[in-house]
Amino acid sequence: MLGISSTILVAEVLGGIFGHSVALLADAGHLVADVAAVGLALLAFWLAQRPGGKAHTFGYARAEILAALVNGVALLAIAAYVAYEAATRLAAGPEVNGPVVLIVGVVGLAGNLMGARLLHPHTHHSLNVKAAFLHVLGDSLASGAVVVSALIVMTTGWNAADPIAALVISAFILIAGVRLVKETVNVLMEVAPRHVDPDKLRDAVVAAPGVESVHDLHVWTLTSGCVAMSVHVRRSPGANPGRLLTVLREQLKAGFEVDHLTVQVEDTDLQDEVIHVSGDPRCLA
Repeated sequence: MLGISSTILVAEVLGGIFGHSVALLADAGHLVADVAAVGLALLAFWLAQRPGGKAHTFGYARAEILAALVNGVALLAIAAYVAYEAATRLAAGPEVNGPVVLIVGVVGLAGNLMGARLLHPHTHHSLNVKAAFLHVLGDSLASGAVVVSALIVMTTGWNAADPIAALVISAFILIAGVRLVKETVNVLMEVAPRHVDPDKLRDAVVAAPGVESVHDLHVWTLTSGCVAMSVHVRRSPGANPGRLLTVLREQLKAGFEVDHLTVQVEDTDLQDEVIHVSGDPRCLA
């Protein structure tokens, strides 16, 4: 996918320059973010395999999130620049080379559809691949807009179709950038994952056999596709701690996709004042 996207990117930049098409340059700007995203994903895979060392006790899992945040901000900047260029050319009345734009647009559309076909079989096994697949679908729509604008220019001579298509593409880029920034900020702020309802999660823990009560429940995303959780549970009299931990691990993995679970099991006669006696109030929920 990285090879396909990089090839299309070079073709669209050259086509946009020689064809005087801001729509092609807009689609190329979108592809820059996608090429960077795929490249950073490969880098993240490599970093994730490295040992974290004494200071990085979680390893380098968050490198992907930081890269995604940079990528999201870049998307917003690209959207603003594309919109500015499109508005400028719309006012100036551009001369667009329709055949060049059409050829490059068709090549881009074919490449994106090929990439989508490559990624689709793996979308059910990896959230990262699924996100990349959705990006490729967005690129396909953008390439389709380029092809349509080129056909309009060739058949009607209405050159304004090109910058208008660029404005449409910039809107897609803006939406993608806002969503990406929001998702990465939520991860960095340790907001509960979108697919996890904290109330239902708490209810599931309380309903587990051997659990009397629950407190200090926290759930967050460590990195894409990796949900972490910590919780204090007070076990019922006579409940087996080992059996309790096994049940919680299996239920939370199956029901809420919790990958990294930390459980502190407490006896019924242990009071909250004892648990929190050395805790900083800012760190208690």
